[in-house]
Amino acid sequence: MKTKIFIMSMAIAAISFVYGCSQNPKSAQANEQAAQTKVVYTCTMHPEVISNKPGKCPKCGMTLVEKKVSVDTLKSQPGDTAKKKIKVKGV
Repeated sequence: MKTKIFIMSMAIAAISFVYGCSQNPKSAQANEQAAQTKVVYTCTMHPEVISNKPGKCPKCGMTLVEKKVSVDTLKSQPGDTAKKKIKVKGV
């Protein structure tokens, strides 16, 4: 009886080990990368127009298109002019 319990517990341990090792580490990396990106909307004619929601360009009235950017891109460095370009209603 003790032998059967020992064999069953070893089998469960082996199955748990195999299952744990077979997890895809790239999926965690992909989730982390997706968390570092943000969807913004921009005008194709005026790329300086950036909004966090769909709508129309305030300059020409064209529909804003979806664009995925990294969060680091949205954080401007000192002396960077990108921060000046992001001043749009709704941001």
